[in-house]
Amino acid sequence: MIGLLFLVQGLLAQDPSGPPVLTQDDLIRLVLARHPVARQADLQLKRGAATRLAARGGFDPKLYTDLDQKYFDDKSYFSHLDGGLKVPTWFGAEVKAGFEQYSGLYLNPERTVPAGGLVAAGVNLSLGQGLWIDQRRATLFTARLYQQATVVERQLILNDLLFDATSTYWEWVSASVGLQVFRNARELAVTRLDYVRGSFRLGSRAAIDTLEAFLQVQTIDQQIQSAEVTEQQARLAVSNFLWSADLEPLELADDVVAPDPLTWVGQIWFNPDSLSSWVARVDLDHPEIRRYDLKLATLDVDRRLKAEKLKPKVNVQYNLLTEAVGSDLVAQISPSNYKWGVEFAMPLFLRKERGDLQMARIKIEEARLGRDQKILELRNKVRAYAMEQTNLAGQVDLLQETVTNYRRMLNAEQTRFENGESSLFLVNSRQLKLIDAELKLLQTRVKFQKTGFALRWALGIGWMGN
Repeated sequence: MIGLLFLVQGLLAQDPSGPPVLTQDDLIRLVLARHPVARQADLQLKRGAATRLAARGGFDPKLYTDLDQKYFDDKSYFSHLDGGLKVPTWFGAEVKAGFEQYSGLYLNPERTVPAGGLVAAGVNLSLGQGLWIDQRRATLFTARLYQQATVVERQLILNDLLFDATSTYWEWVSASVGLQVFRNARELAVTRLDYVRGSFRLGSRAAIDTLEAFLQVQTIDQQIQSAEVTEQQARLAVSNFLWSADLEPLELADDVVAPDPLTWVGQIWFNPDSLSSWVARVDLDHPEIRRYDLKLATLDVDRRLKAEKLKPKVNVQYNLLTEAVGSDLVAQISPSNYKWGVEFAMPLFLRKERGDLQMARIKIEEARLGRDQKILELRNKVRAYAMEQTNLAGQVDLLQETVTNYRRMLNAEQTRFENGESSLFLVNSRQLKLIDAELKLLQTRVKFQKTGFALRWALGIGWMGN
């Protein structure tokens, strides 16, 4: 069930003397706390933690047991019992402790052990391939980088979400305040119509003047109807970003209004003289670049692993042995009782390994080029948005003065009309000019606000940075 935003949920701070107002900060707070995409962004952190936990599992100690027996014709052909504990270590060696016991009528000579069984403790060590890095360590390195990447990914998701939300919000503000501009103009037009009708009854105005005044009201009524449709569409678009704590969609109530334009922050939040320092921050702070850096680090782990495979496999194992009898097995260990072995393997041409390494280096170079291109794009976006906002700030000042002058012209023309020195046509023309100027000022101020957030988005700091 869809609820009305402030009536059902009570989410907006209300002034008892006026209707509830939805500010940009209110919207951002609601989106960050309750929007499904924001919650998906938070899940990125859990995904990173889970991935790292799974990678750390590669170093978990493992118990193992293998029992194999054969009975036939009332005879025990063999009974093989082999079990123990394996402990992988960070530096690549694997510590192992085990117990083996073999019995039966038919045993391979190599499996002949004391009747009580044999205890072994030793280590497996890779001296060639796998000494500095192996798949287990590479997986953990990659998981750590991925966990850091999820933090960056969350920030990117939230920045994009807030960019869309604030852009939609200011479109609604523009439509809402624009509708009010037409309604205010209609009040003036109706007042003028009443004045003309009164003058006609007194015989000081022609009947055609009442028709002209009425046509002005009708013209504005048509504009109001069109503006109401635009405002309702924009209101519904804002509702797409409003959700309850239980993930129920909310609808923006009809009596929730946009903030008064006089309360809008119209100052540029950055110092234009320090634009170069803001541009320089892109290389270091922007989450898109940090994502590239983490990608490069991940690719470098893969490159190291591929380079490691150029080395031959030289695996050495050494185990001390003792009988499984007595209470002090450690005291029974003798250096003369042991088992050891060496495994060696190496492809003669290493074509697969060399090809894989070349491919890893190509991927790194591609990522570096992509990073350089992204830095250039972001720097230019920052410069473009900064210049646009600076220009819009100047336009707002100019248009404010223009609106003031048009209002003076309308008031003066209205006075001349009442004194019989002007025509109704000129008064109506002055009013239409004023409406156009007010709408242009509104659109410019809205664009100024949207550009300010777009600049934050281009810098990668969203609404949470400074």
